[in-house]
Amino acid sequence: MTKVDIVGIGRQLFSPLFYLTRFEHKAKAWYDIWYPLLFTVLTVIFLFFLVDNSKIPSLIKDINGFLGNLPGFFIAALAAIATFGNSRIDEEVGGVRVRLKDSSGELKPFPVSRRRFLSSMFSYLTGISFFIVIGAHIALRIQLSNPVLEKSLNWTGFFVFFFFVWQLVLTSFLGLYYLGERLHESD
Repeated sequence: MTKVDIVGIGRQLFSPLFYLTRFEHKAKAWYDIWYPLLFTVLTVIFLFFLVDNSKIPSLIKDINGFLGNLPGFFIAALAAIATFGNSRIDEEVGGVRVRLKDSSGELKPFPVSRRRFLSSMFSYLTGISFFIVIGAHIALRIQLSNPVLEKSLNWTGFFVFFFFVWQLVLTSFLGLYYLGERLHESD
């Protein structure tokens, strides 16, 4: 019987999520955490004070319907990046490092090409869009008998949903910036 490397399989299946932890850049936390958090807080405050609470689930369904179309776009972008013929895509991204294992097996920062950075980014965007869409479909069907607990969990769910939506939007715009502008400039 062949031995199966369960950890290795898990690492492969969840490798798109490594985009969040593997790349190092001075502004990366702002793109991945702080700006999405800021926009999430503003969105939740807006929803809490200005939108009828009973209409928020339908708003999430509408947003989720749009997000359901994004994986196809991200996969197409990933395919384009992987096969893009412009030599600039294989140049090093200034200021960005990727943490990879060296010959001793230790994780260390190395320079990263634009192709690798963008491939990881669009892999992450594809994966996270699947998680958002499926997670929202499941969350919208949960019903609790305790109204106080249900309202509390709803607002927590709205917060989590909008955090990942804003992260998806901002990372998408970063990817579009690299593809539309930065790829055509030299460092």
